[in-house]
Formats: sequence, C-alpha cells, structure tokens
Amino acid sequence: MSDVDARWRAWRSLLEVASFVTQRIDEDLRDQVGVDIQTYDAMLHTKEAGEAGIRMTDLADRVLLSKPGLTALVDRLEDRGLLARQPERQDRRVKRIVLTPAGWDLFRRAAKVHSATVEQWFHQHLDENTVQPAAVALARVHQAHLATKR
Repeated sequence: MSDVDARWRAWRSLLEVASFVTQRIDEDLRDQVGVDIQTYDAMLHTKEAGEAGIRMTDLADRVLLSKPGLTALVDRLEDRGLLARQPERQDRRVKRIVLTPAGWDLFRRAAKVHSATVEQWFHQHLDENTVQPAAVALARVHQAHLATKR
C-alpha cells in the first residue's frame, strides 16, 4: 500500500471511529446521566477553565456547536441551575460561564460515564505499540490546526 493510500485510509478510519465513539458516548450520557454530548462538551471546557470560568467567546471556539446553538445550550443549562453567567472583573460587559455546585455534581457523574465509554470503545483497542504513534500523529495534526487559529 502506498503512503497516499495509507493516509487516506487513516483519514477515513479517524472519521469513522470518531463518529462511532461519539455516538456511543452520546447514547451512554443520555441513558445514564440525562445529558447529551454537547452538554458534556460545554461543561468539560467550562470545568477546564477553572474557578474563573470561561468567556462565552472562548467557549464558542472550543465546542462543536454553532454560536447560536451554544447560546441556547448555555441558556438551558443556566435555567436548570447547572451553569451561571458572571461578569468579568476587567470588563463587566463580558460574561464568564462557570459551573454551579449542581453543575459540578452532574459533570462528575457524566465524566465517569464518558471515561467508561471511551475506555470500552477506544482505549482498549490501543496497545503499547500503537498508542504512542497514534497520539503523536494526532497531536501533530491538532497543533497544526491550532496554529491556523492564531
């Protein structure tokens, strides 16, 4: 098989695996915690931002939703008491999104489901010979993508 064929096979496998595992995660989150993967994704990025929270514009850059879709999601999560909008100290016009105590509780439960599903459908298929090369290759592509956003 040529390098070109192998690259296309890798691309197709990446798409298909990402789609399959994402669907499994979404199903498990819905069944076991009552949230969808977009909610988990938004809560994950909010959690990773720390106590100060994340600016709405930064969250929009990171999640797999359109900006209007993200605004609607944050509105729903705020209505459920899972997220709160807080004014930024330096510029009160800017809102930061933070997890509420109820949001932290839900996130912890969802993270356990997420981890178990990823382990079942992805991690267990990587061994010591494949995990490092896969991680390096995907990190290289990710870094190239990040460089284009600057």
